Amino acid sequence: MNQRDFKSLKRQRTQREDRVKLIIVCEDKNAAPDYFRALEKYFSNPLVEIVEIEGGAGVPQTIIEKSIIYKKSQAKEATKKRVKNINEVWAVFDRDEHLKFEQSIQNGKTKGIKIAYVIPCFELWLILHKGRYDKAQHHNDMPRICAEKVNCYDKDKKTGNFLELMEDVKTAESHADWLANAREKDGSTYGNPSTTIQHLTRKIRGVDP
Repeated sequence: MNQRDFKSLKRQRTQREDRVKLIIVCEDKNAAPDYFRALEKYFSNPLVEIVEIEGGAGVPQTIIEKSIIYKKSQAKEATKKRVKNINEVWAVFDRDEHLKFEQSIQNGKTKGIKIAYVIPCFELWLILHKGRYDKAQHHNDMPRICAEKVNCYDKDKKTGNFLELMEDVKTAESHADWLANAREKDGSTYGNPSTTIQHLTRKIRGVDP
């Protein structure tokens, strides 16, 4: 191997090592993890790891605590390898009727956890693939509404063949941004409906720095 080939190989190895791994800790055991698996597969991103909490996480604070554990383990592993820990841990959860929702978000951020939430629940994010939606709903009504608007969603199993939605991910991101602007205008950052899932999907697609 000549010097030029060696430098090229070293550069490629460094670029692989410098890529950020996304560790996604999901609240539920159905729609969210199934959706992110479809996203990972569709965009061929091998640096996505999906963590399911057995039986579901329960409340946002629980998933934040689990995420912090994973972040600490990542830091410990990086220390062993004598490299910088550049991996990101994302906590994904719904508002539902959970108490201390906003407090959990702030607690996670202070510990370096990335947050991707949906208000009232994950079905809103699925609906945004098919159009704008800006009507406050109770989370118990969302599976039915989602099934009416998203053909691949099964309201009884609360999941679906989400590969059918992948061509519309950019559309969902745009609609989520539109919702965020609407909540900003009415002075309700965590208003119903709203979401920040688009920041994570862009990361997975490799378009968000």
